[in-house]
Amino acid sequence: MKRFVWEPAARSDLRRLDREAALRILHSLTRYGETGQGDVKHLTDRAGIYRLRVGNWRIFFDLDAHDQVRIHGVDSHFVSPVMRSCSRSHRPFAPRIKLEFSL
Repeated sequence: MKRFVWEPAARSDLRRLDREAALRILHSLTRYGETGQGDVKHLTDRAGIYRLRVGNWRIFFDLDAHDQVRIHGVDSHFVSPVMRSCSRSHRPFAPRIKLEFSL
């Protein structure tokens, strides 16, 4: 079983989500911690950072030790075209944007 350490920014990201999305993310992290299963990918452009994909959400983390996961952020996969065109070199992760549509 892995131990999760949440950075303050990651805790803040999780609190901003609706209850359903937050519980889905926490369930996926628990599953990853217990079994190692999940859509996890090592990011090539950020040394030591991994990404866990949960629906439209991405959880960015690194492995401090064999049994410790340090979570750096929770981010939506969908970003606006304006933010996509911005340079990301000065930001550790993609901008946190919540898009809402109404018909």
